[in-house]
Amino acid sequence: MMDPSSLKEKIGNDPKSLEAFLEGILKEPSEENLNLLKELRDVYKDHKGCLKVIKRAIFKLRQKGIAFEEEEEKSVSILRPVKLPEPKGYLGLWDLSGRLFLALEKETPRGLVGFSGYGSFEEGLLDFFGSPVAKKNWRKFLENQMVSGLRPKEVPASYAKKLFEELNGIKSHEEFKKQASQFESIPSYEGKPLIFQYLSSEALTNPKEEKLFEILPHFGLWVFEEEELKPYLEELKSAQESPLVLTKVQKSQRIDGIVEKAIQTLFPERKRHALRRSLEEVALVLLLNDKREEAENALLLAERLKEEPSPLRPDPFLRKLFLLGLQALSSEKAPTELSSF
Repeated sequence: MMDPSSLKEKIGNDPKSLEAFLEGILKEPSEENLNLLKELRDVYKDHKGCLKVIKRAIFKLRQKGIAFEEEEEKSVSILRPVKLPEPKGYLGLWDLSGRLFLALEKETPRGLVGFSGYGSFEEGLLDFFGSPVAKKNWRKFLENQMVSGLRPKEVPASYAKKLFEELNGIKSHEEFKKQASQFESIPSYEGKPLIFQYLSSEALTNPKEEKLFEILPHFGLWVFEEEELKPYLEELKSAQESPLVLTKVQKSQRIDGIVEKAIQTLFPERKRHALRRSLEEVALVLLLNDKREEAENALLLAERLKEEPSPLRPDPFLRKLFLLGLQALSSEKAPTELSSF
């Protein structure tokens, strides 16, 4: 059998010259000639005109009864695989008590899938859903989640995943468990809360709890159970209405003692941790909404909660939070003597 490479050197890359040569082969159909054509096809694979002539010659030999088995030619797609956008996470606020709003979006070949939920570090993940959604509707949904002028802002998808898992670990949500596999392809976030990549509490001093409550007037109320507060509300009312003749200072001291006892009981390490984590994430939401001063204040309040409350070191933030809890529980105002705490 003739050498294909030698034939190419002799014929060159001219399709007409190649076609004239192949006419002779077509007059004597044989498997040997068909194999030669196959080898020529490989030799001329980068020359479209010559390749077309060879394929036509192979087809004609097949029509004359010369058959052979070969792997089906794989067509090379000129289209590159579509690279899907990376998942995105979002963090915002659900309500004025500082519950967190979380969202995560994933692009799939079939379209966008959106996940969202909300909860707190005391109550866990209170709601969760995930489903395919039109991009326009998803963007509108995110835009509508505004609380006290604060919008959900983009965070790494790995961080949104971490927060979903953290809340679900406190109290699990059945729908989240069903769809947890959707998050497996998203890397896990490692390290401290994201706010510490932007701010450091070491350089901050003098937190002002009133600044936080101006933005979120019901912050932290989710930390209380109604039954926890009732005894203290009754005790404070009793102290205020006591028939004992007490000076204003004595009455204030008595109420102060009740408040300090309540703080010692109502804010164990677990609840302070829940409040601290919430303040850290609220600080991040504030910072991402261009409220740096307010974010620094929230972060410093969070850092102060690492300390165990003590009558020797009264914590005005915990006192304020306790007062808010009483006000939320009672249809009447809490004792006026508390307003100074």
